[in-house]
Amino acid sequence: MTNTKPAVCYIRTTNETPDSKILLAEIQAYCQKNNFLLLDHDVFIDENISGNTPLDERTGLKTLVERIKRDDKATVIVYRLDQVFRNMRMTLEFTELLSQHDTGIVSVKECIDTSSPAGRLMLQITHSISEHEKWLLKNKCKCGECCCCVSRLSHESSH
Repeated sequence: MTNTKPAVCYIRTTNETPDSKILLAEIQAYCQKNNFLLLDHDVFIDENISGNTPLDERTGLKTLVERIKRDDKATVIVYRLDQVFRNMRMTLEFTELLSQHDTGIVSVKECIDTSSPAGRLMLQITHSISEHEKWLLKNKCKCGECCCCVSRLSHESSH
């Protein structure tokens, strides 16, 4: 019999992400394939929560942290890293808290495991890129609004 590793799961959904049941099914399949033991009471979900919401305002994530503090041998399994936080500072604070309890995060979709130095580096790189993309999109939308207004004004003045 192979050794199974204890796991806890965290899922955060928004109104733009797939249903938590779909994400949970993929995480459960990953756990089974990779010898992680994920029990039903170790699944923590925050529905319709922004990635910028602080830890203390998320019931599911707060409960997960309490669970890790009680039994620090479980690995946190997430579907994607940006489901935990979208903010680099909050991400680093969270991973440091987990690290203090000898716990890492494994991302199913990005194949990143923060229990190794290379995994922590990849977490920082992917989150930096994610934050950059968020910033670009935000500014692109602002610019689009401006460009749209300028275009409309120049169109109206030509008639």
